[in-house]
Parts: sequence; C-alpha cells; structure tokens
Amino acid sequence: MGLFSRLFSSREEVPPLPPLSDPVLGELTWNADIECWAGEVIGTSPPVRFSMSTGTPQQYPSEEERVSLRDPYAGFPEIAKVAMAFLRGSGAYEGRGVDPGSFVVESLDSTHGGSYEVTFSDDNDTAIWRVRFANGKPVGVGFDD
Repeated sequence: MGLFSRLFSSREEVPPLPPLSDPVLGELTWNADIECWAGEVIGTSPPVRFSMSTGTPQQYPSEEERVSLRDPYAGFPEIAKVAMAFLRGSGAYEGRGVDPGSFVVESLDSTHGGSYEVTFSDDNDTAIWRVRFANGKPVGVGFDD
C-alpha cells in the first residue's frame, strides 16, 4: 500500500508476491511507496529505477507489459540521451529557474499501451520532469512540481 492507502484504509495489508525474475529486466519487486513493480536498470550510474504501472501486490505485471519495456530497457543509454535532448529542446523548464545542464536521469517508467516515460530531476528539485515516448519516439514533456 502507498502512503495514502496506509493512512486511510481499514483493510489489513496482505504481503506482496515474492520478487519476479524476468530474463531481460532482472528482478522485479513490489514497491509499496510508489505502488508498482520496480527494478533497476543494470549498468547505470547513478542507479536508475524502472517501474511498471500495472499489477498489484498480488498480481505480477503481465508478460505483454514486461515485453514492452524490454527494448527501452536494453537500449536505455541511447534512449536517455534522446530523452535529454528532447527535454532540453522543449524549453518546458524556461522561466522556472532551472539550469538545463542540471537534469539527471531518475527512472524509466512503463505506462499503458506500450508507452513509457524517462524521468529527470534538476539541481533545484523544482520538479520531476517527464519525457513520454510512444512507438519508440519522444512525443511530449511534462512535469510534476
């Protein structure tokens, strides 16, 4: 359960399923704080988290969702570069006091329908910046402040 669920739910918490081993993604574990199945992109420094938006503590992400994240996972160094260039080129950060040179990759997150996002933080912790991909191409920028 996430924080909101833990604070306002009267249900007893059921332990999550054990970690799931995927041949490409590695070990996926239930992350109760962000309420999704998550792992780490191997070979990134600093470590980059990846997450899957489907599944529950008692249901693994589907094979279809795991397959949809395998290519971006395997090609993550290049995808992160493309996402960074798209974010910097968007100008979405302008007027927010953010140095575009300060963006740091935080995560690779699958969304629905084979789409995914690469998220970034900035040196001021102004926002979490998101570059959304569809069909392997960046299609939009957003942020959560």
